[in-house]
Amino acid sequence: YGHCMRLLLPRLEENAVVSLFGDAIRSETVASLLGKSIVQASDGNPYFVLEFARMLRDEGLVRAGGSPDWPKAFLEDYKLPSSLQSLVQARLAALSHEDRAILELASCCGYEFDPGLVAQAAGSGVMAGLRSLAMIERRDRLVHSVGRRCVFDHHLVQGTLYRELAPQLREAYHAAIAEVLEQRERTPEKGLPGLPGTVAWELCEHLLKA
Repeated sequence: YGHCMRLLLPRLEENAVVSLFGDAIRSETVASLLGKSIVQASDGNPYFVLEFARMLRDEGLVRAGGSPDWPKAFLEDYKLPSSLQSLVQARLAALSHEDRAILELASCCGYEFDPGLVAQAAGSGVMAGLRSLAMIERRDRLVHSVGRRCVFDHHLVQGTLYRELAPQLREAYHAAIAEVLEQRERTPEKGLPGLPGTVAWELCEHLLKA
């Protein structure tokens, strides 16, 4: 297409997010009030920043150049723009059943996770699980490697996967992760007091949610 071009936009730093949001919403007051929340919710994605600004304008929650017009509770519990929810769901809909399953399991570990732990808990073999995650990273960009760990492309991806899990399946995933952690750390031999604090906390969390 000779009449258009594609630009790859990097994630924005915090100051740049607040500045972009303030320009889009045309209100420095709103930018100062919601800046940190938008930074966290958008994860620096400029498209997401603009969609939050669009939602606030379209729903009449902000008057251009003026002050916000919403209940105080909105600051603590604002909803996601429907456009972003649809975007994330469309990306997930393109996954195979196997790839979605391993990402669902990973979502039970949170935004950041140990790919080896997830691959082992998936039950299809560690090598096969790690290959699946590597392929998802290269092809779909839904996860990214950070050293020996992985993170989801955005908190919305992890949150959507986890939120859409059936309760019994979610519990089964947490149970599978807890079982692998117990095996890794030889918990029956050491007992919880013998585990590093972070590992003990993680194990207890999965057992509770299972």
